[in-house]
Amino acid sequence: MTLPIDPARLDEDDIGTKRTRLEMGHEEAVEHVRRVFTDAGFGIPVEFSPSELLNEKVDADRDPYYVLGACNPAIADRTLDATDNRTGGLFPCNVVVWEEEPGMQTVYHVSMRARRRSVRGAVTMGHHTFDVDDADKLEETAWRYRFLSAEELLWAVSPSPEHTVADLGSGTGFYTDDVAPHAGEVYAVDVQKAMHEYYQEKGAPANVELVTTGIEDLPFETDAIDAAFSTMTYHEFASDDALAAIRRALGPAGRLAIVDWTATGTGENGPPLDERYTADAAADALRDHGFGIEHEATRSETFLLVATVE
Repeated sequence: MTLPIDPARLDEDDIGTKRTRLEMGHEEAVEHVRRVFTDAGFGIPVEFSPSELLNEKVDADRDPYYVLGACNPAIADRTLDATDNRTGGLFPCNVVVWEEEPGMQTVYHVSMRARRRSVRGAVTMGHHTFDVDDADKLEETAWRYRFLSAEELLWAVSPSPEHTVADLGSGTGFYTDDVAPHAGEVYAVDVQKAMHEYYQEKGAPANVELVTTGIEDLPFETDAIDAAFSTMTYHEFASDDALAAIRRALGPAGRLAIVDWTATGTGENGPPLDERYTADAAADALRDHGFGIEHEATRSETFLLVATVE
């Protein structure tokens, strides 16, 4: 039996996580995963059972859960260089096997590049991205429009049929779909490939191109974008590198609209308060990167910024 996660094809250019299921007993699955990763050139310098440890120490009554600390030496070496040695705090690159039910095991692997991005993000804020497993929630129309209507977004972005627009953190394409009919070309940018797979299955408009990358690594030519927008994702990517990349990609008088959860909100919806920014803090960061603020508003849970390239 082969493992659907192919460790021989995992490298630092992979982004995000990989997950699969194995129909076998827990101990058999652990041995199978260990053998497949070892055969692909990974060492297993560390392994342990959190379930056994927790069940013994705090009577947790957890189902079988096992961690294999898999490490590919070549990838680990390059990743240390790419993060000024900080990624070592996340070594080894763990593969987890847990029992969903007797005879059914989940295997979960976090890519090295996802770990590298988390370290890079920690230098600024280090916040998580939206969990792909909860992607259906991003398609709940009433809930999404409660915090940002299509009409308000279109006013903020002000797209035209001649414009090339980028949705920064497009997720399932919920708001991309609102902008696409009013623009010439739209790039749906998201760091999570699984979000794009969801969008593809849902059906992306013909003028939407899916771009899998972090905002700090935008692949667009200088001045290639007429407008860009971020809906509830600014707190996920806010950094000097990301804002510099946006500024470079936007053309003269390029427009940037940001709607995000505000740090002055209640925290009942959206990310934790300590992961958010205020409108003032976000506006100051934009000014530092060559933007002028045309509109700034703070509501009970969100803020809206409309900025243009100066």
